[in-house]
Amino acid sequence: MEVNGRLETNVPSVYALGDAKGGPAFTHISYDDFRIVQTNRLEDGDAIIIGRLIPYTLFIDPQLGRVGLSKEEARDQGRDIRIAKLPMSSVPRKLEVDEPQGFMKAVVDADADRILGCAVLGIEGGEVMAMIQIAMMGELPYTALRDGVFSHPTLTESLNSLFATVDA
Repeated sequence: MEVNGRLETNVPSVYALGDAKGGPAFTHISYDDFRIVQTNRLEDGDAIIIGRLIPYTLFIDPQLGRVGLSKEEARDQGRDIRIAKLPMSSVPRKLEVDEPQGFMKAVVDADADRILGCAVLGIEGGEVMAMIQIAMMGELPYTALRDGVFSHPTLTESLNSLFATVDA
């Protein structure tokens, strides 16, 4: 079944959401698909699925959260990129919870200083990734996270250290 960006099928007034439309089979995608259809059908809006950031979180130990482009995907698109990488052993919060396994990695557009993607393998990786996803949604430059003031000792403050590693 083919579905357009508004989740409309080729049958009038029939929509496909979630697993029925194909794509990532996540509950959060189904919820957002509902939002798209509700906005368009009940609120006379013009919402689409095209361009939305899709977060991936694997609830393994340690947790893996990922959103946006990988380094390889960005390079395949011909983008000039810079990389930020930080081992979880360098995160102050790990001292509090004794969880030093993993790393954080972000891909930054070298021209616009915008975050293109990130992966966080470590304690609460999905939660940390979501903070970066919000910055991506707001099109903030990576420097906003590098220079932000975050509470200590939280995982959020690791974003200062991660984005301080952006290579030149």
